[in-house]
Amino acid sequence: MTAELNRYFFQKKETDQYLKFLIVSQCAPFLKRMRAASLLTIPDGTKIQMVSLLSQTEIMWRELGTDKGKSICILYREPDLKELLGRPENHHILYINGYTDINSENLVEIQLKELKKG
Repeated sequence: MTAELNRYFFQKKETDQYLKFLIVSQCAPFLKRMRAASLLTIPDGTKIQMVSLLSQTEIMWRELGTDKGKSICILYREPDLKELLGRPENHHILYINGYTDINSENLVEIQLKELKKG
């Protein structure tokens, strides 16, 4: 994107429009269903707007941590992430990284907790 377009959105005071811009600019492959999840950095103080914005969609999100006035979040669609984590070809990599209950219905929840720790 051009510097002028970025500057325009960064100067906007409309939080909803700004959050939409951040989601589109940082998570395009996820939005096109090319990825099961995506990381997103949002300014502190915009969580209420994120809840409102994403409540109208099938997209779930979790805050993983905060630092220097920003929150790092993961956006995901639970069925897509569950399907990806449940694929047999992914079982080995999950197992060697400490996920022994790979058939668990709670695998997405377990993965999100681990991401938040790390």
